[in-house]
Amino acid sequence: MFQTVPLLARVAAAAEGMTIGTGVLLLTLLNPVECAENAATLDAITDGRFVLGVGLGYRAMENAAFGVGRGRAQLFERKLDIVRRLLAGGTVTAAGDGFELADARLALVPDRPPPIWIAAHSDRAVKRAALAGDAWFASPHTRLDELARQMGLYHAERAGSGLPPAAVTPILKDVCVAPTDAEALRLARPYLQAKYEAYVDWGQSEALPGTDTLRREFSS
Repeated sequence: MFQTVPLLARVAAAAEGMTIGTGVLLLTLLNPVECAENAATLDAITDGRFVLGVGLGYRAMENAAFGVGRGRAQLFERKLDIVRRLLAGGTVTAAGDGFELADARLALVPDRPPPIWIAAHSDRAVKRAALAGDAWFASPHTRLDELARQMGLYHAERAGSGLPPAAVTPILKDVCVAPTDAEALRLARPYLQAKYEAYVDWGQSEALPGTDTLRREFSS
């Protein structure tokens, strides 16, 4: 797959006036300063039309490649806090695996910090997104009934913590437009079926709540 940040920088040159965003950066694996610098740069390139989409990740192979072990959720939350404070123009002192900051500041600070959308599969992660993000970035493969249930959790968590309703509710869906449903399925199947079979092999189905699964027929 193409890496998101350089790809979006190229896309921005041909997408004047459009909002672009990362969907998503696995912040747990990344240096928070580099993430904030890249976000600030993309925000400048797009004249403030940038959304920072981040996620925790789930693949053991990826975690091992970046030296991430236990405590991934706590590490994600710490890095997210650092990124948010840097993008707001704050001065940050913090340390962790792979980073040590002493009164760190960004040289390029956005006029308005870009909104942060947090990808989440499990109920616990959805609640984390409600508290730590500006929106929950839902998965394209979440069933509609499951999406409605988790959206209820998301809104209840924000309301219970005194937070205002999210300004946007992004929903990512795989779409194929064709004259009939049967034709759309025929065209999309070779690409989407391979993608979701890979997701199952990587263990994403086990990252979903117990009420959902990717181990089902493609057409369902």
